[in-house]
Amino acid sequence: MARCALRTPPLRTPSKGRPNPDVTTRRRGPDARLVGRSQRVEDGKHLGMRTTLQGMHGLSSPRPGQRGVTLIELLMALVVMAVLLAIGVPSFRTSIAGNRLSSSTNELVSALALARSEAVRRGNRITVCKSADGANCTTAGGWQQGWIVFTDGTRATAVATVDVGETVISRGQAVSAPVMITGNAGAQNFVSFAADGTVRTMAGALQAGVLRVCYPNSALGNERRARDIELLATGRLTLTTPGNVAVACPAP
Repeated sequence: MARCALRTPPLRTPSKGRPNPDVTTRRRGPDARLVGRSQRVEDGKHLGMRTTLQGMHGLSSPRPGQRGVTLIELLMALVVMAVLLAIGVPSFRTSIAGNRLSSSTNELVSALALARSEAVRRGNRITVCKSADGANCTTAGGWQQGWIVFTDGTRATAVATVDVGETVISRGQAVSAPVMITGNAGAQNFVSFAADGTVRTMAGALQAGVLRVCYPNSALGNERRARDIELLATGRLTLTTPGNVAVACPAP
């Protein structure tokens, strides 16, 4: 009976410094995948850091379609702005001047109306006079410096004065410059109301007068520059707008 001998192939021993190709192939497959993954992670980290730094320092690339302003466009914008200012500034100045004129007029009319109503209510003489200090009457300057409303039981002189025992009811502050307020002979320094509401002199005679409030400035035209407060002897007040008033304004 013949014997069959099994022959085992000899193991290949790697030479010194030269790895076995079979072993190397089996071991490098997973390692290569791991290395590839690690490299991609590192690349992603670096890309993220670069993007973050660009955002922090404003280094992001310009968007498509963005562009600057040309010199012609800038000049056109300046021209439009200049036109708007040329139109708007004069109107603004006119508005301010008109408001100051109206405000000053209303304040003085309110003081005169208060004096008349208090004279009737108290049954005593009430006087409105020019005042620079808010305590005493004055004959110097115009009404724009301010005025006071006071009880006027003692009338020893031809001009209004605050005497002992007389009380200041109200004080009007100086009006905003350049508003000016002047009166004619009947209202130059004071307006005094008797107990029956009529306008009287210190001696008791009936009196009428006009107070002009004006804005001496070119911001308002000649037809809108002034307001006249007409005082009838009966005590009635009439407000009118005089025409053709020069820039210099003063008196009626």
